[in-house]
Amino acid sequence: MSQNNNSNTTNANDFNALIIQQLNHISNQIARQTSELNNEIQSLKKEMSSLNAKFEAKDGLISGLEAWKKDVTQIITLHDLTELKNQKQQITIIQNKLEQQDSEIANLSTNHNNDEIKQSSKFKEIDDSIKSLEEFKIKAFTIFSVVQIIMTFALFWKEMFGK
Repeated sequence: MSQNNNSNTTNANDFNALIIQQLNHISNQIARQTSELNNEIQSLKKEMSSLNAKFEAKDGLISGLEAWKKDVTQIITLHDLTELKNQKQQITIIQNKLEQQDSEIANLSTNHNNDEIKQSSKFKEIDDSIKSLEEFKIKAFTIFSVVQIIMTFALFWKEMFGK
């Protein structure tokens, strides 16, 4: 029985050592998983604080925009905006009319220049005609004067030598 008892003790010791080894292994796995979970939790905490900072910044922007909108609505009303739109449309209409008038003025200027060119050529023709008539007048007067002088000499000759 002592051998049996010794064998049972060895078996119990082996079994206890195996249990302790398994418990140590499980403890190590739990510690490793706990460490991994802690790291993941720390990462999530960092990400959450980053997101909170972004949300706070966006909240600040939203608050700023709300204040700006309030200021703008105090400065200008919907009626004012409608009136500004109507004035812009009227300005656009006036600009279109001015552009049409500019176009008409350009056409009139072109027509005027064409008329001046035509008138200039007519004036040149009239000027040439006047010069031609002046030359004719001078020639006619000269011929008439020469004929008068010849007639005067002829009468003088007749009076002096023809009797």
